[in-house]
Amino acid sequence: MVFSSITFVLFFLPVTLLIYLFAALVSPERWKYRVLNIVLLVSSMFFYAWGEPSYVILLLLSMILNYFFATAIEVNKGERNGTFWLFLSVAINICFLVYFKYMNLLLTTKFFGSIVNDLPEAIRPAPNFHIALPLGISFYTFQAISYLVDVYRGTAKVSKSLIDFGCYLTMFPQLVAGPIVRYESIAKELVERTLSAENFAEGFRRFVFGLAKKMLLADYFGRIADAAFSVPNDEVSMPVAWAGMLCYYSRPSIGMANRAGFFKPAA
Repeated sequence: MVFSSITFVLFFLPVTLLIYLFAALVSPERWKYRVLNIVLLVSSMFFYAWGEPSYVILLLLSMILNYFFATAIEVNKGERNGTFWLFLSVAINICFLVYFKYMNLLLTTKFFGSIVNDLPEAIRPAPNFHIALPLGISFYTFQAISYLVDVYRGTAKVSKSLIDFGCYLTMFPQLVAGPIVRYESIAKELVERTLSAENFAEGFRRFVFGLAKKMLLADYFGRIADAAFSVPNDEVSMPVAWAGMLCYYSRPSIGMANRAGFFKPAA
């Protein structure tokens, strides 16, 4: 589900906001933020399932495993077992990433190809074997690793709630496209945050400005860059090459500047 799509702008986002605000109004104060985090977690899972339904289980597995890994690191912090749990958790995360992101490439190499060919026929992959890349796996894997390392270092307190941690790991605005968020930067907001008309208006302004830059500038620059790069090397002129290079550079720069807050609307 693309953020600039009709499905997201007119259906998913308004429905999510309405459910979130309704939950904020009717939830008992004691359980208010836990209920709101459940709403965000379920919404994020639905958002992910919309584009990658077959790998929702993988995302849930990553969430559960890393929650318990962080707990084990915290319990054994300062001891040899703490280092063991850190290395084990990071290794498992990297193994998941390598398998889904690089296994297709590894199978084409001579070394791994010969190993596969020597396997018994019953377990040998089919000639057309291909592993689909799960959406956003790099972002949520490295975000989980950053959390585990911060817990080990003591710069972040371990989350006591699987729901809160899942909300941090799977938050739909950055789940599939980043950026990677450090846990300590939003730890307080996960357990208590201010809901106000002013904050809602500021968020709405940022979303509208970001959507406008995405559709009016970034997408336009992207089309120019794609057209320039499609010209054969021996036929491309210097003005076309410069236009393609500048548009290719400007497209992500707009997004990064918007995330950094450089395009905040004037008060």
